[in-house]
Formats: sequence, structure tokens, C-alpha cells
Amino acid sequence: FMGFGIYGIASGQVVGTALGFATALWVYRKRVQPLGVVPHIRSMLHAAKNGITRSYLAFSFPIAVDRNLAEFYQLGTLLVLGHIVQPADVGFFKIALSYITLTFLPLGAVSRLLQDQFPKDQMRDPVVLQKHFLLVSIVSGVFTMLSGMVLVFVAPFLLRLVYGETYSGVLPYIRAFWWYAAVIGFGVGLGSIYRTLNRVSFPIKLNMACIVIGMPLTWYLLQHVGALGAVYGFTLMKGTATLVAFFRALWYMRGISSLSYAKT
Repeated sequence: FMGFGIYGIASGQVVGTALGFATALWVYRKRVQPLGVVPHIRSMLHAAKNGITRSYLAFSFPIAVDRNLAEFYQLGTLLVLGHIVQPADVGFFKIALSYITLTFLPLGAVSRLLQDQFPKDQMRDPVVLQKHFLLVSIVSGVFTMLSGMVLVFVAPFLLRLVYGETYSGVLPYIRAFWWYAAVIGFGVGLGSIYRTLNRVSFPIKLNMACIVIGMPLTWYLLQHVGALGAVYGFTLMKGTATLVAFFRALWYMRGISSLSYAKT
């Protein structure tokens, strides 16, 4: 807007993040900390040396690795796409992916609630945990399938309204990405279930496999199918990983349920 181009966007992100951090720190120290319900920052840093904090980090660090690997796969796909095709095709891919992921926005709150609900279910009854996991996965999957169909249907009107006729080339990407929305919706509870079962190492291995297999696959499809090959490769790998993680989680829970029945 001010004429600085892409460098202005990147610099704005850095400045905005720095200002946000400084503001949050000031509010914490001046407004929240005096209430006596939260500790002093120095005491938190001092407490980080004890074993309890290290155990928390040992649990949370693999979760961060899993998330970053998933993001790295998307970034790697864009890098491969940008190396082979025209910049416009990279933009179409990014716009289409961002558009189709609108189907997941209502599920964000569900995913956060499951981080608290699944551990409670496990403590109460592993069978209840399995039933809730299946119910949430099926309902969320059906929701993303139907909402994805709606988004694909209204895409020509919305793109013309927001971007104009120049971006009509995005439509084939959006249609191809419907399969992504249709499958990924079934994985809304996967992150929470693997944390509850303390099996975060498996999603990490799965994401690493997506990177190792998905990058060459995307390269191959781009060479033989064109720019849409990146959509097919990305959808195939993410969809397969979601289904594998889903059935693997069921396998873990069956083992826990069997032990629970044996004890009773």
C-alpha cells in the first residue's frame, strides 16, 4: 500500500510482531502480574531450571516439531512449484489452498476443545475416548466434504467479485483441492488424540515420510502433469498421511481398550 512491495510486507510482519510482543509484555507486567494470579517473569525463568519444567518441554517439543514439519512440507511444495512453473501458477496454488482451507475454520475451536476433552475421556474410560474420537472425526469429515462442495460451487462468483477475471485461472486449482478438504476434515482430532496417547513420535515420522516421498513425487507430477501436479501430489500425500494416522490411532486405542477390559 505504501509502495515498498514485498520487502514492505516482510518488514511490516517483523515490526508488527515486535510491537505486539512489547505490548503484551507491558500488559503482563503492569496490568496482569499485580493481580497476583500469575508469577513474575524472573521467577518463571528461574523455575525453568527444575526437572518439572524440563518434563513439560520434553512433552511439548515433539508437538512443535510435528507442526513445523507439516508446515515445512507445504513450504517445500511451494518452493518446488516456484522452481519449475511460472510465478502466476505459484500464486494460483497458494490462493486455492488458502481458499479451500476456509472449510477448516469452524473446526479450529473443535480441535482446541478436544485437547482438553480427550484426556478426560481417557481417564474416565478408554472406550468412551474411542467413541468420541470416531464421532468427531466422522462428523468433521462430512462437514468439510459438504462445505468444500459449497466453496467450489461459489468460487467463480467470489473470485470474480474479489479478484476479477484476471484470476480465473485459480478455478482448476480450487476444484482439484476439493479432495484435500474432503479427506483432511477426518483428521481434526488427530493432533489431540496422539498427544493424549503420548504417541507424538508417530506423526513426526509420518510427516518426515511425507517430505521424503512428497517432494520427489511433486517434482515428477509437475514434469508430467503441469502445475496442477503440485495439487495432486500435495493432496495425495496429505490425504494418505491423514488416513494412516487415523487408522493407526484406532489401533492404539483398541490396545488400550483391550487392557481396560482385561482389568475389569
